Amino acid sequence: NKRIGEHSFDQTLTHYNRALALNCDAPINDKDGAESRNWRAGKPVRVVRSSKGRRISKYAPEEGNRYDGIYKVVKYWPEIGKCGFLVWRYLLRRDDLEPAPWTPEGLERIQKLGLAVQYPPGYVEAMANKTKKEANARPGSTRSKKQPGRGRPRLHPLEKKVKEDEKKPMEGTEEQPQSNGSQKTPKDKETEVCKESAEPPAKRQKMEEAFKLTEQQQSLIKEDQPNKKNWDEAMQHLKDGPNFLRKVEQTFMCVCCQELAYQPITTVCAHNVCKTCLQRSFRAEVYTCPACRHDLGKDYV
Repeated sequence: NKRIGEHSFDQTLTHYNRALALNCDAPINDKDGAESRNWRAGKPVRVVRSSKGRRISKYAPEEGNRYDGIYKVVKYWPEIGKCGFLVWRYLLRRDDLEPAPWTPEGLERIQKLGLAVQYPPGYVEAMANKTKKEANARPGSTRSKKQPGRGRPRLHPLEKKVKEDEKKPMEGTEEQPQSNGSQKTPKDKETEVCKESAEPPAKRQKMEEAFKLTEQQQSLIKEDQPNKKNWDEAMQHLKDGPNFLRKVEQTFMCVCCQELAYQPITTVCAHNVCKTCLQRSFRAEVYTCPACRHDLGKDYV
């Protein structure tokens, strides 16, 4: 969390600051900070970079948010910041088997896996409208449309995409010759286009790189005997790359909260439920499995 605003008070080693310091493999020190002798022994921190940090770090993504991997806290220390107030600094070092996403190897892997920026619904259209409004608000934007010379606002990439999508349905609207039965009518062509677009992307573009499990992950999966059937089914999707993770999330989703099970409890009927969700169900005097209504008994949790 890289703050841009100016500080107005001294920071203390509490809340998020303390939580991050506890990940360092060194005794906590509220006064002078600490440095780990074996930084790899610290607790892992998953780092997600935002494009807002682009003004500070060249490693930040150009757009949106990006998962950068697992980091470890090497050291933390207090110092006086630019505003004259005490701030806590942290040195994190990457400790991940996968290549960093900004390296040539990482960029190649992103391309092989077919990863792309995922926009929320309506985001592209909203950004295009915003760019259009900003262009109209610029000085000199009231020029006549007959003068397409200098001063014409430059289109944002997202706006270009929207305009291209708007032009596509207009193409091919000219009068077509009457069909003699052997020719394909525009309706038939439209049906073919719909069939092509309805085809899943996974079939059109086969993943070149399968998802690889680490030795530790493989060992933990083998130890999870109650979920052997679920893991066997999920492991069949390793060849699908990122789709393997989606399959795991779907397989181990809690039926109560519809999220990936947190502190999961595997019932005798081989269903996975969050510990807190099952405890909440038992407090309501419902002693059956939330998925199949198998009787678990009052003393199960």
